[in-house]
Amino acid sequence: VVGYATATGPDGPFPPAHQYLGAGVAPRLWRDGAGRIHATWARQRTADDVVSYARSASAGGPITGALVLGIGRNPHVATSADGQWVYVVYYRVVGGVEVVFCRRSGNGGSSFDGEVQVTDPAFSRGITPEFGRGLAVSPDGHQVHVAFRGMSGNSWQVRYRRSSDFGASFGPEQNLHIPLHATYAPSVATVENRVHVLLKRDNYGSDQIWMRTSTDSGATWPDAQKARVDDGETRYPSETILDYVNPAEVVIHGDGSITVAFVDNTSGDADVIIDRSVDGGTTFRNDVRVDDAPLGVDSVNPSLAGDVGTNVVVAWEDDRSGQPDVYFR
Repeated sequence: VVGYATATGPDGPFPPAHQYLGAGVAPRLWRDGAGRIHATWARQRTADDVVSYARSASAGGPITGALVLGIGRNPHVATSADGQWVYVVYYRVVGGVEVVFCRRSGNGGSSFDGEVQVTDPAFSRGITPEFGRGLAVSPDGHQVHVAFRGMSGNSWQVRYRRSSDFGASFGPEQNLHIPLHATYAPSVATVENRVHVLLKRDNYGSDQIWMRTSTDSGATWPDAQKARVDDGETRYPSETILDYVNPAEVVIHGDGSITVAFVDNTSGDADVIIDRSVDGGTTFRNDVRVDDAPLGVDSVNPSLAGDVGTNVVVAWEDDRSGQPDVYFR
């Protein structure tokens, strides 16, 4: 179930009402420069999951008119600033390997072109169930940034590819791994020539959240331009009610501030937390819990959408009703 509501400031307040959008899991949101909300999710079926997309026709309006984009899981959506270029990425298993595909729309989401394969199945494993927001788009829509995880030896490593021709093709794969152990669940955001990739690092049992930064639109990723985001252990739950777990996500606002959402279970339940940085990711403010799930219920799979100011909307999944539902505030 998908719900919908908005916050009036960086830390809320969040209204209690939410709009029901339909059956599905793993929601992803994007708010374009006109305030329209673009949403994707996967609808679970017996054989194959299908990727759905819908949008609001106006700022603050209802999200309607769902389109089925094809067979796939864990979709992500992002648009150009004017909302005319819409990109959706997702993965499906091809020959036993998870492969990432991209579909684009040049008419604001009314219709979509055919699939473009993003990842090479010989070297990368694609978008996985514990994947963050793996897609970001430049304001004019011509650059498309995709982050995903790949396998190197026995270790997962975060990888990155970029398109500079409106998603028609993608450049070489770059490795954003932070040694020594596995990195995974990347989330990418961009503004002007800066690209930020938020990722999780498995520090031998104590997960950490790190940010990698490129200042030349993703062409290079200097090792010196990385910073740890969290100030303690931020674990997503080892046992969850869902097949999709999205531990962390990042958006950049028009003023350059950064909002991060992640799942933390230090309270005993999985909670959705947001944190903000107003200095380019050097420091972050106090954690704010977003979900309102009752005691004993896990909230997972957060998704963010922000505007040119400091407004933010958040979606997540929990099973307070006895089945996996999606809530939106």
